[in-house]
Amino acid sequence: MVADDLPTFEVALKMIESLISGESTREDVSDWAMVWVSEREQEISDLSLWDVLSTLSGADMKISPDEYMHGMEDFTAWLDDAQKAADSASE
Repeated sequence: MVADDLPTFEVALKMIESLISGESTREDVSDWAMVWVSEREQEISDLSLWDVLSTLSGADMKISPDEYMHGMEDFTAWLDDAQKAADSASE
């Protein structure tokens, strides 16, 4: 899921939606976001988008070998927060 084009809020929102729907795994979403957070961070100039990507990079964090730190409630909150950030960025 690595893209050559810079991510947009629209793409980030779709990634969160695919996480919620189960279309993408936590690892897929985290790996996608991690490329931007760890390897190409200098290309992201919008700090609100950076925050969304940084959050998504932790989608697969675990608190034990078989328990994830974040659940569906978190993903839904991330979607809300990302949508608000996208709306603010477009004003």
